[in-house]
Amino acid sequence: MKTLIIGGAGLTGLSAAWFYRQKFPDHRIILTDPDSQPGGNLRSEWRGEFLFEYGPRGVLKNAHAFFHLLHSSGAWDKLKPGRKTASIRFLWYKGRMHQLGGNPLAMLTNIELLKLIPALLRETSVPPGQLEDESIYDFFSRRIGQAATDFLVDGFITGVWAGDSRQLSIRSAFPTIWAAEKAAGSIRKGLKATRDQRKADQLKQLSDFPHPDPGPARFFSLRDGIQSIASHLITAARLQFHPNSTISEITPAGSQSEVTLADGTVLMADQVVLTGKATSTASVVEHLNPTLAGLLRSVTYAPVTVVNLGYPSIRKPASGFGFLIPSAEKSTILGIIYNSGTFEGVAPPGGACFTVMFGGAHHPTIGQRSDADLISMAREAMSGYLGIQETPTELGIRRWESAIPQYRVGHDLLIDRIRQEAISLKGIHLLGNWSGGIGVNDCVASAARWARSL
Repeated sequence: MKTLIIGGAGLTGLSAAWFYRQKFPDHRIILTDPDSQPGGNLRSEWRGEFLFEYGPRGVLKNAHAFFHLLHSSGAWDKLKPGRKTASIRFLWYKGRMHQLGGNPLAMLTNIELLKLIPALLRETSVPPGQLEDESIYDFFSRRIGQAATDFLVDGFITGVWAGDSRQLSIRSAFPTIWAAEKAAGSIRKGLKATRDQRKADQLKQLSDFPHPDPGPARFFSLRDGIQSIASHLITAARLQFHPNSTISEITPAGSQSEVTLADGTVLMADQVVLTGKATSTASVVEHLNPTLAGLLRSVTYAPVTVVNLGYPSIRKPASGFGFLIPSAEKSTILGIIYNSGTFEGVAPPGGACFTVMFGGAHHPTIGQRSDADLISMAREAMSGYLGIQETPTELGIRRWESAIPQYRVGHDLLIDRIRQEAISLKGIHLLGNWSGGIGVNDCVASAARWARSL
């Protein structure tokens, strides 16, 4: 019986295991992880009547790979649609909240948004850039102006990537936008010219990852939290899970690999997949290819600390998904997610649940503060930004030291070099959200492509 060993029980590793199991039903699959529970950055927890999420909490309607994973593994009944108001997002800018999405009238009467219209309309007349890559901030400042970039773009990057838009790569983080300018000289012209192709690509994804229609909602999660997919996949894929365990060394042994775990256990594998952080993978392959290890260590990560707050009753319920804060506001928080405004059933009737996000590339040391300090800061944010002054009865804190890989300018070239060097690793495969996208659906899709390529 052949054996696959997967290092890392995050969504990439779990998805790789499931799709490998579909292709090789009789092989043995061993899954290791340094944590006591599977899921990686997917971390869900019930605190009384509150469902706390500490990492990603859902997917959009076009997450075909994730939906296919649910359906093919027998977890379709776990799917939970978001509220209709989940499409309403906000940005905090110049001391007030600005609505994006939802009611068009609210956007059309927003003075700050109206100020940006001339620059947005001029985008098609701006000459295309000549660089093969540039920062997200430089790209959008060139195309739509600095004011629009500070307001609309930077807040998104600060919140979603926890990153610095002046460092992150437009080519790697937004390949469709980058390609649009290259194809037609402007974003709007390029997106219009490639509309048919993008529709065809969506149909191809649905063909590659078939699934039932999830329904009319635009945002989805799972009934018991998104982490519940982890324990489900361990059972569905018949995995031998080794918690609190890491791969410390891999030694070639003929047609196989000798895999040594941190506790000294030695296992034999026909294939090994490393799905952890690039820096962790670097330590494992150091003795096999020092150049590769050095390249992997070039991938940097942004830290994020989250504080969840559960309120049994609240006078001012918040509707929508939440808000993000551009770096120009100099805030120590990245934004606040309205969990109970996004999904039903995550708080008791009349109550509410929120996630306050701290840190990121602009404030990397916030997570070093004490629990008491973080809770105090979170409550001040709830009061200052949302006017919520009630006392939460449930609290949860999670510090992610390496939360999100940062696709810095030149990341595509770095990944190309990593792939070239990784060819020397016979029977060892490298996966992870440091390549191919940081989203939940990206992780599932990359794992599926790997398994199907075998």
